[in-house]
Amino acid sequence: MRHIIGIGEAHYTIVFKDCQPERGYPDGFVFNSLVSLGRAGLNPAFITEVGNDEIGNLIIDFLKDNNVNIDNIYRYYEGNTALTIHIADNEKIDRKSEYLSYPEERLDMVWPRIDSDDIILFGSYFSIDNKIRKNLTDIITYASERKSLIIYDVDYDKSHAKEAVWFMPSIIENLEFADIVRGNSGDFFNIYKESDFDRIYVNHIKFYCKIFICLDGITGVYLNTDLYKRYYTFNLTEEYDLKMIDEAFNAGLIYGLVLHKIGRDSLETLDPVVWDSIIDCGIEFVNNICKSGSHYISEEFAGSLNKDSY
Repeated sequence: MRHIIGIGEAHYTIVFKDCQPERGYPDGFVFNSLVSLGRAGLNPAFITEVGNDEIGNLIIDFLKDNNVNIDNIYRYYEGNTALTIHIADNEKIDRKSEYLSYPEERLDMVWPRIDSDDIILFGSYFSIDNKIRKNLTDIITYASERKSLIIYDVDYDKSHAKEAVWFMPSIIENLEFADIVRGNSGDFFNIYKESDFDRIYVNHIKFYCKIFICLDGITGVYLNTDLYKRYYTFNLTEEYDLKMIDEAFNAGLIYGLVLHKIGRDSLETLDPVVWDSIIDCGIEFVNNICKSGSHYISEEFAGSLNKDSY
């Protein structure tokens, strides 16, 4: 089986409502996609860092329970596992605070085995953080040299919009690494202050990477492969957390690539009918997560997937 490897942050989220903790769960952008892929039977590996503390143990146990390989997670002693606090009031306004206590040495772990056509997913602030940039780019460079299929999801938060110029060299380097560039319309507006998909592709993506997949909020999915472009519509009737939709779509996209045995070299000339099926996998994962209200696909949905084909 091909190796699926995700690189990203891991933290524990606690949601407060009416001044009381309502629920808590392990969390992270790439993290959540990998949990769905673990439930789908793809046994992904995760490169991340958590403290050698009880919250870190909770995260590790959760990953193991969901068939995510933890052999390449850096457990640090100086500092604590990251916490994210969400405070929801009666008007459903969500405020967020992050409590970060990382050691001086970051992401100091043994690399996993990486082979041709393995799939690497990375992105979000973790992919442009200067404190881990050197270690991260070493891994991505090696994966590229090994001819892995690299997916970069920019996941660029509005809170960093004013810093886009500062982070642009790292963003451009990530685009150069990528075989598929992913994101949603808000991400690219935060970086480029543009909302037209064609302009974003031609002006900012195409020179570095020929394949661009962008979610149009909860409305649909835009695909541009240089040879053709297509638009797919979601059947969502309510407002949903866009982060959850992005996480679910990434998991479904990877599942579709594995299901159809798509390698790195065949991506740019892939038949549009095959792309239709791959994108449909992403949409199916999104629909399941929105239906369940979870960050990961349900066990029932995972059980319905064709695991004998990979």
